[in-house]
Amino acid sequence: MGVHVYAEENTSPVAPSRLFKALIGDSETLMPKLLPQVVKSISLLEGTIGKIKATYVTKGDEPPTEEDRKKGKEISLAMFKVVEGYLQQNPDAYV
Repeated sequence: MGVHVYAEENTSPVAPSRLFKALIGDSETLMPKLLPQVVKSISLLEGTIGKIKATYVTKGDEPPTEEDRKKGKEISLAMFKVVEGYLQQNPDAYV
């Protein structure tokens, strides 16, 4: 089994403290609420605001393919943008 870690940084017009509260502090509640068609439940392992850290645990020692990493990155960014949009539409949430 192999463990492969990748990081990505993003910018946002939403204050980092609000993003932290929503994405890290309340992700277990907020993500299934905002994305019920995609997220049944979520468990936070590790993260910081602005940097998304993806850990892939593979069956063998081979790292994920570039296609797998690209798809994971797209999904993570899409989820980030949904939360960002929610916070922009609800300026009193997570202050």
